[in-house]
Amino acid sequence: MNFYELANQMENNNHIAYTGIVLEPASRATLLQRLGIGNGMEMGGWEIIAHHMTINLNAAENGPAADLVGQEVELTATSFAENDRVMAVGVETDMPSINEYKHITIAVHRANGGKPAHSNRLENWRPIPRIPLRGIVKEVPR
Repeated sequence: MNFYELANQMENNNHIAYTGIVLEPASRATLLQRLGIGNGMEMGGWEIIAHHMTINLNAAENGPAADLVGQEVELTATSFAENDRVMAVGVETDMPSINEYKHITIAVHRANGGKPAHSNRLENWRPIPRIPLRGIVKEVPR
């Protein structure tokens, strides 16, 4: 790879916010239904996310995941944790993750200072009935 190809690749990678397993719409709907979470949560200050499991952040910093993009992936939600700022489900999958505990952020309470990254700090994980999910590996731009 010459300098210009490398520079172009780095430029493209710098526009990637993260690579993740993005839930298929039917799996997202199933997950929210099984958790008993509906659109009414927004009324209580909660913003529903339930979008993806992070594989890595900016590809330039955390290694390329381009060879994974487009793959269909099966995940299984197996646990749940929450606090006053964030809630998430723990998942099992063969895919790698930069997070110590593989999870999907379900919702954040922004008025309480909640951010999706806060789900990395959750500690009170408890088992839930297994929920099979499907997603596709995607690079999500900034």
